[in-house]
Amino acid sequence: MLLIFAVFNFTNAQKMPTKSEIKELKKKDEVAAKQAKEMQKKEKKDDKEMKKKQAAEIKEANKKADADAKMKTKSTGLNKNGTPDMRMKVNTEAKPRSTTGMQPTPVTKTQPVPVTKTQPVPVTKSQPVPVNKVNTNTLDKVVETDAKGRTIYEGKRGGKYYINKNGNKEYIKKDQ
Repeated sequence: MLLIFAVFNFTNAQKMPTKSEIKELKKKDEVAAKQAKEMQKKEKKDDKEMKKKQAAEIKEANKKADADAKMKTKSTGLNKNGTPDMRMKVNTEAKPRSTTGMQPTPVTKTQPVPVTKTQPVPVTKSQPVPVNKVNTNTLDKVVETDAKGRTIYEGKRGGKYYINKNGNKEYIKKDQ
C-alpha cells in the first residue's frame, strides 16, 4: 500500500501551471492563431493574383493565335486554278486578266441587212399520213414471226422483242 501511495504522489507531484503561465500560453496560442489566419489570407491573395496572371497569359496567347490564323487564311485573290476570285473586292474593281495569253477579238460593225417582205403561203388542209415506224436501223437479227404477224427480233444479249405500233421495242418474256 505504501508503494501505491508513493506512485500516486509521484504522478501528482508534476508541476501545475500558475495563472500567469496560463495567460502567457493563451497569448501565445492567440498570436499563433492570428499568424495562421494572416498566412491563409496571404495564400488566398497570392492564388487570386496567380489566377489573374494565368488568365491574362491565356488571353494573350489566344489573341496571338487568332492573329496568326487570320494571317494564314488571308486570301491571295486567286482561285485554285489561278483565275481571279470575283468575290474579292479587289478583283471586282480591277479589269479581268486573261489567263490564256490570247488577245480579245476586235469588234467590227456590220451594216444592217435590208428586210424584204414575202407573200404568205396559203395553208391547205391535208390528211395526216400514217407513219409506220419500222426498225430499219437495227442490227439485231430477225428470228421469226408470231401468230399476230409481228416480226420477232433477237437482241445482242439474247432477248427477244417486236416493234409495236408506236415504233417502240416490246420485249417478250422468256416463258412465252
